[in-house]
Amino acid sequence: MTTAETYLAKIRQAEADGKEVYVCTHLKATRITQAAFAKWRKAGRDLFKLSKDGALLMAAGKGYVRLTSGTDIPLVRIIYVS
Repeated sequence: MTTAETYLAKIRQAEADGKEVYVCTHLKATRITQAAFAKWRKAGRDLFKLSKDGALLMAAGKGYVRLTSGTDIPLVRIIYVS
């Protein structure tokens, strides 16, 4: 498994376990609650997904931002909190 696939699997497991997920850059931490997961699911879009080149993406408005550069270089830190 690549780093991006591992992150996505852990995020999906955290969602299934009812945990919050924090996506952290050097300047900002974004808290993702179960309500946020449900809101995106209801809208028919994935909050997190893999791109065609295998990078992990996170929804931002109508587009997506990269959380990994390619498949193996993380650009953010992801924390899973119960």
